[in-house]
Amino acid sequence: MTLHHYVTRRFLACIAAALVSICTSTAQLTWVQRLSGTSTSINAVGYNGAHFLASTPNLTLTSPDGVSWTTHSWGGASVALTYANANWIGVGSSGGIYTSPGNSTWTSRRNIDFQGFTDVAYGDGTLVAVGWSGKIERSIDNGATWQLAASPTSQPIYGIAFGGGIFLAITQNQEVLRSSDGLIWALSNINDGSGVGRVEYGGGRFVSVGNYTVTRSIDGGNSWSSSDFFPNFSGPKRIRFGNGIFVVVGRGGEIKLSHDGGVSWENSSSGVTVDLNDVTYGEGKWVAVGENGVVLTASDSAAIQLVPTVAVSAAVCLEWQTQAGAIYQVQFSDDFQSWQNVGPSLTGDGNTKRYCESQNGQKRFYRVQIK
Repeated sequence: MTLHHYVTRRFLACIAAALVSICTSTAQLTWVQRLSGTSTSINAVGYNGAHFLASTPNLTLTSPDGVSWTTHSWGGASVALTYANANWIGVGSSGGIYTSPGNSTWTSRRNIDFQGFTDVAYGDGTLVAVGWSGKIERSIDNGATWQLAASPTSQPIYGIAFGGGIFLAITQNQEVLRSSDGLIWALSNINDGSGVGRVEYGGGRFVSVGNYTVTRSIDGGNSWSSSDFFPNFSGPKRIRFGNGIFVVVGRGGEIKLSHDGGVSWENSSSGVTVDLNDVTYGEGKWVAVGENGVVLTASDSAAIQLVPTVAVSAAVCLEWQTQAGAIYQVQFSDDFQSWQNVGPSLTGDGNTKRYCESQNGQKRFYRVQIK
């Protein structure tokens, strides 16, 4: 088959070991507004593998598909949600923490102290909530009790994510906080001047979104590189990763997409002008929520997963986010025309796959094909 034929059949990427080049094909998301059943601001949304859950100041909304929604009284006033061990965990802007099995029954786990939380993350059996004045708390019993951590900053912490065995949080001034257990934290700085750090992990990297810029790290937050962002996008509210795509939502209904691990970004028209507060991925679709009860969905069934990370030195390494059940084949070529399979095909499991091969100075091209 010719290269052109592979490109039209979901060709993922091609990499030259001597001179790196990435050939990509992407698909836009088409957003559709859904009836939420409320006109109240929806602050947070998540997906637990079975249904979507969203939170307003006085309601919980649930949906099996992101399209049809049911409202339940009192949602815990959560501004961020995560799901862990059959429980939803929500954190509030007034300092409250709430847990729920997934309906209208919520249990308050922490007294309101008006030192608000902004985000919460789960990983390796540990929950970590972050917020104003550098506040960090962790729970190791599924959100039932919480312990205050010694924070190395007094700056507001706007985002936290877990990946590669590390919790990584970003402050308003782009300070980077890292911890393996949620209690002991190391402090560094991105120093790009962008501010307001939302952060997400996906495809083997952390990506942080600030005002006007994006920074990304493939080594657990030790070092960061910057991407050009959109100069008129000054209000990112949340960044999420799903099915190989990073999605950012923000003020004025703006949505940005990256298919290549945060390196390049494109606009995605939402069709609304109200602020979008959160976004999540599940059931083969994206769900975004915002002011005035806005709910948007977009299917990415046609989206193409790309190779987000390529390291070239004595070896060439390919790393890509897989889709469960999809079949992937690594191939190489010495002339960019004839391609040979390298090893057996790999079955995706929803996690990242990695292939490395040592090099002896020859020019050789590599690619990953999804069958």
